Amino acid sequence: MDEEPATSLLSSVLTITVKSGEGGRGYRILDPARLRVMANDYGIEHGGRSDGEIAHEVTMAIIGEYGEKAAEEHA
Repeated sequence: MDEEPATSLLSSVLTITVKSGEGGRGYRILDPARLRVMANDYGIEHGGRSDGEIAHEVTMAIIGEYGEKAAEEHA
């Protein structure tokens, strides 16, 4: 099964890591330059912001885009 384009983009930039001692999940930025390219593609400002802040906003944009497509398909 082919991955959705946004899924493969996001997975190429982020990876899930387990935070030692906290038992929770976190994210590690694998390619900060590509993250910024993705932010530009989604019209997200990234100047002066941390990689985590940018990654969060890019992730929310991708989820929102998916939700819009799903709603169109069910209309």
